[in-house]
This record gives sequence, C-alpha cells and structure tokens, in this order.
Amino acid sequence: MRKLILSSVVIVGLSALLVNDFCSSSEGSSYTPRGEFQHQYSFRGHAEYYESLRSDVKTGKYNPLNKQIALQEVAKFSALKSKNSVELDWIEMGPDNVGGRTRAIVVDKDDPRTVYAGAVAGGLWKSTNRGGTWTKIESFDENLMISTMSQLPNGKFIIGTGCSFESLSGGTGGSGFSGYGIYISEDNLQTFNHAVDQDGDFLRPSTQFTSAGTFVYTNEIVNTRTNDDEVWISYDRGFAKYNTVTKQFDKLTEPGMTNAGLDVDVSGDGLTVVSIHQSGSGFATYSTPFISKDGGQTWTNLRTEGNLEMAPTGNSGRMEVAISKDDKNYIYFSMAKRNGSLFGVYGTEDGGANWSSLMPGTVSSFDYMSSSAQPQGNYDQAIEVVPGQPGVIILGGITLWKSGFDAPAEQIAQNFAPLGSPSYVHSDIHEFTFGSDGTLFIGCDGGVHRSDDKGLTFTLNNRGYNVTTFYDIDFANDGKVIGGAQDNGTNMIEFKGITEQTSRQVTGGDGFDCAFSKTNSAISFSTVQNSIMLRSLDDNAYESFYDNFAANAVNNSGTFYSTFQFYENDNDPTSQTFIQFENTTGADIPAQTVLTLDSRTYGRTFQYTTGDSVLVPNAKVSVQDPFSSIFAVGMSGTNGVWITRGAMQFGSIPLWFRVLETSGSVSEIEFGSDGTMYATNGSTLYRLTGLQNAWKKADSDLGGDSTVKVFETTVIWPNSSNMITSISADPNNPNRILVTRGNYNGSDHVYLCEDALSPNPTFTSIQGDLPDFPVYSGRIDAFDPNIILIGTEIGVFASDDAGQTWVEKNGGPMDRVPVYEIDQQTRTFGGDVTNTGVYYIGTHGRGAFRAENFFTSVTENKKTTPKFEINVFPNPTTNVLKVNTGLAGEQLVEIFNNSGQLVKKERVASNGTVLEVNVNELTKGNYIVRATTVNGAQTAHFVKR
Repeated sequence: MRKLILSSVVIVGLSALLVNDFCSSSEGSSYTPRGEFQHQYSFRGHAEYYESLRSDVKTGKYNPLNKQIALQEVAKFSALKSKNSVELDWIEMGPDNVGGRTRAIVVDKDDPRTVYAGAVAGGLWKSTNRGGTWTKIESFDENLMISTMSQLPNGKFIIGTGCSFESLSGGTGGSGFSGYGIYISEDNLQTFNHAVDQDGDFLRPSTQFTSAGTFVYTNEIVNTRTNDDEVWISYDRGFAKYNTVTKQFDKLTEPGMTNAGLDVDVSGDGLTVVSIHQSGSGFATYSTPFISKDGGQTWTNLRTEGNLEMAPTGNSGRMEVAISKDDKNYIYFSMAKRNGSLFGVYGTEDGGANWSSLMPGTVSSFDYMSSSAQPQGNYDQAIEVVPGQPGVIILGGITLWKSGFDAPAEQIAQNFAPLGSPSYVHSDIHEFTFGSDGTLFIGCDGGVHRSDDKGLTFTLNNRGYNVTTFYDIDFANDGKVIGGAQDNGTNMIEFKGITEQTSRQVTGGDGFDCAFSKTNSAISFSTVQNSIMLRSLDDNAYESFYDNFAANAVNNSGTFYSTFQFYENDNDPTSQTFIQFENTTGADIPAQTVLTLDSRTYGRTFQYTTGDSVLVPNAKVSVQDPFSSIFAVGMSGTNGVWITRGAMQFGSIPLWFRVLETSGSVSEIEFGSDGTMYATNGSTLYRLTGLQNAWKKADSDLGGDSTVKVFETTVIWPNSSNMITSISADPNNPNRILVTRGNYNGSDHVYLCEDALSPNPTFTSIQGDLPDFPVYSGRIDAFDPNIILIGTEIGVFASDDAGQTWVEKNGGPMDRVPVYEIDQQTRTFGGDVTNTGVYYIGTHGRGAFRAENFFTSVTENKKTTPKFEINVFPNPTTNVLKVNTGLAGEQLVEIFNNSGQLVKKERVASNGTVLEVNVNELTKGNYIVRATTVNGAQTAHFVKR
C-alpha cells in the first residue's frame, strides 16, 4: 500500500458498550475467497502487469535493451553527481527464508557441499553447506537476472542472463528481468567480465540491435565435455560453441539452427548433443530438436528426419531435453503444446532409433504443466535423468513428477503440502541439478529445494537467500514489515524467528497490496490475486470481509494485481458511526462525567463527557464514535472503486458500496491527509473530494437506488502515454501530491502538483536530469517537503530540492533492483510508535530494506513528553555495556562506530532496570550508543577496550 494517513492524535481509554451502526451489513456474506492458497497461474498475470509498467510507449512492447541503455545512462549520471543532503544507509530486512524464482544452480566440481544459485531477479548466491545458508556474491552486480550458468572443469564460471521463458506465450511479453549478455569469471568469482569473441567483441547486446538482439536472452550453457575450455551456448540468435581460452565463438549455421535456441544437453562423453530451437514468429510458434552423434560435427533434424512423435508446428510450444550421463543411448524430451499444457514425454533407449511415449498428453492426470487455472509449460518446465539410473527421469512444471522406462509416471512431491513437510516442493519448477554425491537441487519460484535421496523426500533451503519479489510492503508502528510477493504469498517480518530477517507467511497465492493499521498495530490486511481482500486482528487468522454485493463485483471485475488503500482518522467530527451507552451501574451518573467507551473500531477506546443532565439507571444515550476509516478496493471497468467504512469493525461483515466508475482496471489508490481520494485506471487520474461524507449506498449515485452523491469526482489528469504507477500525498499539505509514471520512451516520469484541490490542478514535471526509466513509487518526506524519494527500475533516487536535481541512493546491500514501494513512518514517537522517520522500501527481487537516517533528525522527536537520560557503564568496557534509561517498555539499543555506521542493534524489553548489551565482538575504539524509547532517543559515547 502506498501509505496510511492519520489525521490526529490517538485518545486511549478502557471500557465501552456498543451496538450496531451505519457500517453494519444486514445482508451477511457467503463469499469464500477463490483459490486463496491455490496456484492461479500467477506468471501470466505477473507478466502482463510487469509489461504494462515497462513497455515502450511507441511500440506497446517491452524492449529489453531500453533497460540496458538506461543502466548506461545511470552509470554516467551517477559518476558525475556529488552527494546531496539525503543520506540513506540501507539495512537489509529479508526475508531470509523465502527465496524466489531460480533458474540456475551449480554444484561445485570439487566440493559437493558448495552450491551456487542464480536468481531471476536477485543475482548470484553461494552456499558452503549444501544450501543450508546462503551469502550473496557481491562481485556479480551488473545484471541480477541469471538464467543459466556452468562451472567448467578448469574452474571458470560462465553465467548467462536473460531468459526467453520469462516472456509471454506468443511473443507479447518480455516481462522478466532482461539479460545483458554472457559473463565469465576466471578468478573463483572474485571478478566478472563480459565474455568476448575472437574479434574482441563482447558477448552482450548493444544499442544497434532490436529487442530480439543477440544475447538479450541466454537460455542454456553446458560444457561440451570434449574440451574443458569449451561450452555450448543456446541463446536468442541460435546455437554456438565457445572456447574460453581462444575466445573462438562458432555459431552453427545448419538450416533451422540459426533460430533462437531454447535448450541443449550433452552426453557424458560429449559426443551426443541435442539442441532445441524455436521456429516461426513469436515465442515457441513451434520447437524443433536437432541431434548430433559426433560432438556437433553433423546434425539431424528430428522434426523432419526422426520418428519422434511431436506436436504439429501449429500446436508446438516449449521443449526440453535430458541425456543420461551414464548411458548416452537414453535421451528424453518433454513437450508442451502451444497453450502450455502437456503434449507428451518421450524417451529412447537406443540413441533415437526408436521412441516411446512415457506420459501422453491425452491423459489429463499426467499434465504436470497445468493447474486448475491455466497451463504454463512454456514458463516452467524441467527434465533430468537420475544419475546411475538411466531409465529414470524427474520432471518439473507446476508440480514435480518421476517417470521413465524403469519408473512409473507418478507425482513425487506436493506443492500445497505444509512448509517444512518432506513432501513439499514449491510450484513452478525450472531447474534440476545433481551433485557428484547424488544430491538433487531444485530451482523453482519458491527458491531452492534439496533432496538427499533422489526424490523421495525434500527440504526447503532458502536461509539467507533473499531474492523475494515484492509487489508491495507496509510497516507497523514497532517496525514489523508485511509484504506481498509474486507467487510467494504475503509474508510478515516480526523480528521473532531464527534471525531478525525471518518471515512468516500469513496468506498464500500471489501477495499484493498489504497494510498494518496505524491506530491498532494488531490489525493487518493482506491480498491474494483477483482482488481478494483479507483482514486479521492478530496477524494470524485472516478472513474475507466482502459482503455479497462487493463479492459479486469481485467475481465479475477482480484484477490480477489486488489494489487497496486504507485511510484512518482518529478524530472524525463527521463520523456517522454511533454507539449506544446504557447506564447499567444501578446508580445515577452525575452530569459532566467523563466516561471511557469502546469504539466500533476494534481495540480502540475514547472518552465521552456526559451532558448537563444526570443519567439515571437504565438511561440510554447515543454517542458519536470519533474513529473512522475508509478501505478502498480497486477493480476493473464500471466497478471501479468500492469502499467500506467497517474494515476495522470485526465480528460482522461490513457494508460495501461503489464510489467510482472507470473504463479500465484501477491500478493505484491514494488518500490525502484530509481524506481526498485519488485513483488511476492506468494513465487517467481521478480525484474524489468529500468522500469522508460517504457512509452508505445512498451517499453515492452509483448505488442503483441512490439519488444523491455527497462527494465530487473529477478527472484531474486525462489519459496520457505513460502508466501512472503511484500517487503520494504530502502528509503535511493535502494540496500537494507527487505522481510517478512507468514505461520507456514516453513523457517524463515524475510530476509534482502544488494545487491538487483546485478545480484544474497543474502537474509540473520534476524529472530534472533523471535518465529515461520507469518510476514505480514515490514519497514526499514527512519532515522536509523538499526531500523526495522515488523507487525506479534501477533502484532508489532522491532529491533534496523538490525535484530540481536527483542523486542515486543505492549502495551497500541495496542493488540496482526495481523498487515497487517506498514508505515512511510519519507518526511521532509515543504509544507504540518506535520508528518515526524511518524509510522502508519493497524491491522486486531483493526483498525489503529500511533506512534509519531520518530516525532522530525529525523535529517531532523533540516533543514535550518527559525526557530521560541515558547512562552507560562501565566506560571503558571490554565485554558488556550496561545501558540505563530509567524507563520501562520495549527499547531499541543501537551502537554506531565513529564513521556513523551501525555495527550492532538489539530490541530489548525493560522493566526500568539496567539493560545489558554484549559488545565483546566489537573492535577496540570509540563508539556511540543510542537508546530509543517511547519518549524519544538519547545518545552517549563509550570506549571499547
């Protein structure tokens, strides 16, 4: 979610008696979330959504080279820039136990305990304990999209980036992270450089190529096995042999082999080679396999010369090949139809003279490439021969199977088993890799799995493998983070697990917009694809809260990207929620008595002063509830935006009603601090003023039987070329909003409006000197209106002069990765708020981060609550530093070195006694300790000896 706006200070009390109000629904609800924890073909929706943000406005298609041009411009841009006043030191938050889409795994040739994994969106990672824990290889940072990699017998690593299978079927996609050629490391992964050919040309795309340019996609790299220095490369312009010593790059020119290469495999002796190619226009119009029995000297087209049964050219999708390394006569193919369902699995025991059907696509129960929603074998498909068992293969698609000449076709893992179950393997399988000791590693959309018994049982191995692709994140007042991730559900980072970065999945499917209530941090909201909205009052049990009217709208007009926005008001004088207080004390209640009553908002209380008359026993009085909220959900077409006033009123299904009609899908919603709502259906921006007066269907003229609308709807930005990706309202000025836009080669991407509430607002570009790339999110700083942060396709950029100039703010653990969400805690210290000023970002490929640079610089930290002193002793100290604030409650203790770097942090609970912090691991020197409490933060100096 973009932000939760709070309009006043919270009033806390103790008890109440309440009854129904205008937000209660008499219809009840029979709505059950569809496929809440089921796989709903997330990739297609993800691909379409991602392409809509990144396409070239001139062609309507995504051109991967646009990003490479942008990266080159950013490198020049950043090299010329001096720092501005916005300092952001990013702290990685995880999750370190979720993982993300993985298409490349290599087991070290000398040590089967050492494993390397390449993520589609998060770079290169290494484990030295068989996947038990992972660390990022920081030297590989130029392109985070790894599609394939190989370790040669001489120790060199070759990595391919970009993948055809991240595209949509039919050639309309290109939604995945784009590749930037082939990289090589000759010094044990210390450095990486682009591979070059014999003429000195880099094996990478250049601006002279189109979107189908060479080395935008590299689908497979394998060692030739006949020469330790050579590899076969299956890439977007065909198939080639490459020598890493002589740099000789020999592209095969056999008829049909100059088309895009999809896959390649090699026998143990290197003599049998099978290469699969794409033919015709568009992705996988049909696939053609070629076989060589002499190490690539001569080739046979199996579509025209073999007796292998294949899908007709008009119905042929992706194909994958596997050759036994123990017996080259065993060759297997898996084939998808053009729609992504299974066509068949075939094998030969005699090198291709005869072929057998092992899993026909005509048997629907065999179709591991499909789910109940839609087939997707053109996206996730993998096949491998089990070492030592040439008659047995494992197959991956949406689910994991085993088959072969010596094994019956059977599913061997469950994609909906409980996490941690020995039968669980995440949906969407892309890679199988066996180590020399027989250990099987599986790469999938859920990260990395391992099997120590060749597919009988499985473990999930993602500890430290933070490559999560978040769509959205939000934070709680105590610093917890919730995030909706592509194909990995909605996860909560609570600082409670094995590490501080451990997360807990609270809902499944695809996770999108999510939020914590800022007036009651126990309440949170999550989403699943197709506009499914869920709420929880304990961060555990999530429930749907649509009434029948909204449920019907969702069933007809739900969107893949589930969009909502949540507005809270602690002191709403226009509230139409009332409770009825009854004097049940048995005695008179004097006039002007202050009572503490329960709000209809769960967990909140407020104070009410009785009138000038005595309340006799059993007397009743109607009392206005000052707490209000608006929960707004985006749908498509005329169903536009629906709202409810009762999202935080648990125990009943609230009333919903429609407030906005649009012509397309609502993609973004935002509230100003005054309750003004902004919504966009792509490139058109709507403003709804006076929405705080809408409490029931009759308040909207869209409700069917309504006659009066109490709010006004205005189009303030007509349709334009670029898609609007975010709207950010200045938390201190409802007349000021920031708008960001996506796409390449269109108009500018960042606009500021200073008169958002006027009849005809003016939007001024503050693109300044930014390069041309999509901007996905923005934030106006809560404590300095000149500071603006934006999240882009290439990370975070910041301005300290209201957008006149910009500086890149990546670095440290933060890569140049897409940033879909930027948030800041705008509430001041007090109550349960411990993170005033902290920035949080959600990346699409590297999880969540925060920056605490603004933590103590905001003026609200110097509020009038009682101050405290911090005492530290012994000083100097050697092992333990004792910190005394004299205050009770949860406290944050941080230690910084003389350079201002955070070197240690602990969240501790105190009952007013001395806190003890172990500093034994710190090097000798001078340090600063900061203790943050409900009364603000104080610092002290100490010396470590």
